[in-house]
Amino acid sequence: GGPAPVVDGSQTLGRRAGDAQSTTGAAPAPTAILPLAEPEPVPPGENMLTLSQASGTGTWAYYAEQYARLRGCNVTDQGAQLIESRSDGEIHKVACAGADSFLLKCQNGVCRGLQ
Repeated sequence: GGPAPVVDGSQTLGRRAGDAQSTTGAAPAPTAILPLAEPEPVPPGENMLTLSQASGTGTWAYYAEQYARLRGCNVTDQGAQLIESRSDGEIHKVACAGADSFLLKCQNGVCRGLQ
């Protein structure tokens, strides 16, 4: 036996793709390849590293809000606000409706009151 015959299925595939698209019978437009744009400098506040850290900050904010709720705080729409990020943890302020706000230090999954 010689080499196996090669079957060209592109016409069949093209017809099926055309049937699946609009009924106008128009062929799909070829995909344009755009030249690569020169990257623009990213401001420090929008750096991806900053965004990655923000996800961690959100976790601490959640713990801070839970700490305040467990102590009778009706947390306002502002939620927990990051006051300071330090090497030994983060300082958050949680505003309570009609009551004093909580000032907390969060580190390693634990938040402690500072007042």
